Amino acid sequence: VRKVTAAGASGLAHALRVNSGGLLAALSLSHNDVGSAGARLLASALQENFTLRTLLLRDNGLGPDCGEALAKALAHNRSLTSLDLGLNPLGPAAVAALAAGLPASSLRELRLDQVAMEDEGAMALGKAVSFCRTLQRLDLAGNRIG
Repeated sequence: VRKVTAAGASGLAHALRVNSGGLLAALSLSHNDVGSAGARLLASALQENFTLRTLLLRDNGLGPDCGEALAKALAHNRSLTSLDLGLNPLGPAAVAALAAGLPASSLRELRLDQVAMEDEGAMALGKAVSFCRTLQRLDLAGNRIG
């Protein structure tokens, strides 16, 4: 079975930039091999796209090195309302970086189940969530917290 990799994510990121005023509202890339490099490309494109509302990157091998890019995207993008990063080995540093972008985001739903956030990531999220005006659902299942 062939999967979408960082190369495919690069093409999709380009499409998100070019189609920044288009009709695409949801993009599901769950259970692929986008990796951190692909996630960084998509995150960069989100800073220029204002129509995408849902991005599913579940189970894509996203690691600690994509947290800051995703946080920057969240801080700049006002259309994204749902983000699924579950089943990725993000780790506590990436979750803490991501948390920094949450208060400025428009997210209503954030899935971070089984992302190895540990206490450090959970504490950063706890602080950030108190400043979120739009977040309604936060999934942290399967993380070792406490």
